[in-house]
Amino acid sequence: MDTPTPQPTPQSSSSTMMRVILVIILIIVGAGAYFWWQKGDTKINTANIAINTTNRNTNTVSNANSAVNTNVASNVNTAANLNTAVNVNAGANLNTNAAVDTSGWKTYENSTYGYNIKYPTDWKVVEATGMLTEFSPTSKDYTVEGSIAYPVGITGYTGAASDFLSQVSSDKKSSVTINNQAATKVIGYSNSISYVFSNQARVQYLVIGPNSALLNNVDVSDRSTIESMFEAMLRTFTIQ
Repeated sequence: MDTPTPQPTPQSSSSTMMRVILVIILIIVGAGAYFWWQKGDTKINTANIAINTTNRNTNTVSNANSAVNTNVASNVNTAANLNTAVNVNAGANLNTNAAVDTSGWKTYENSTYGYNIKYPTDWKVVEATGMLTEFSPTSKDYTVEGSIAYPVGITGYTGAASDFLSQVSSDKKSSVTINNQAATKVIGYSNSISYVFSNQARVQYLVIGPNSALLNNVDVSDRSTIESMFEAMLRTFTIQ
């Protein structure tokens, strides 16, 4: 007798429905997890962008502050340098061009050539000849090539100043005013400087100037002192 072959038991419709529902749930859970992960990653990226932006802004501000500080420091240093330069130059001008107080100085008067002039109290007058008068510090003697030299000299000449000045080229002379008096500044040999005053009442003229040979043979300090004293004396020179 043949043994009957077992037949598969048909699945119920409820079991199939459960599988479908399970698949749908898995799909929903997977989709939810994916979207949650993407959202979280987006937040992280957004945070990183914000951080990077903040860092860039911070760097920009820092760089701007550095630039401002650098500019301010540069401007301050430049201003300081300018002030220093101005102060140094002002000091140099004061040392050479500032008016020397001559109120307590002695007065020398020359009746022969009709003029008077003030000179420092610690200087002396040397009337070398009838036409030449010189001035020099009492505490110091100067020499040039073995001969005594005096820093300032005034020479009186008989005749018209115009005759003398006509022999001087135009580029070596210029009209100036000294102590409210007309004079001519003359540049001579080795750039020596002298001033010519005309005393028309006596038909005479006077030449006053520092000793150029002496100025070229003394140190800078002595030269500065001599030039300053001469300029101060020149401002007191008066034709009688």
